[in-house]
Amino acid sequence: MNCLVTGASGFLGRALVARLAREHDIVGLCHKNPAQGLVACDIRDSRAFASVVKEHAPEVVIHSAAYRDPDYAEDHPEENHRLNVVPARVLRHNTSTFADIRTTKGRPTTRHPALI
Repeated sequence: MNCLVTGASGFLGRALVARLAREHDIVGLCHKNPAQGLVACDIRDSRAFASVVKEHAPEVVIHSAAYRDPDYAEDHPEENHRLNVVPARVLRHNTSTFADIRTTKGRPTTRHPALI
């Protein structure tokens, strides 16, 4: 199967690429400074991201790109929207199947104690 993984240079994305590459054709995307075998793409740029998705025509996209720090995401809502909403819209319009499996450091935000 042809699979595209966003956030492929992150903790979760690296593990997915390593495991899936054993049985599938994988295209791993990273934001910048791609390691060997990864494709640089700023998925916050909807046109660039749509172009990469169309070029590689994946059967499945696994969206694992995310900000690791929930406090940063809360402090920068516009940037958070660009990473969390814009790519999902691009995927919805350009792919038939995608999974959104992003995570944070595994801790709640410290900005809203009521949520802790």
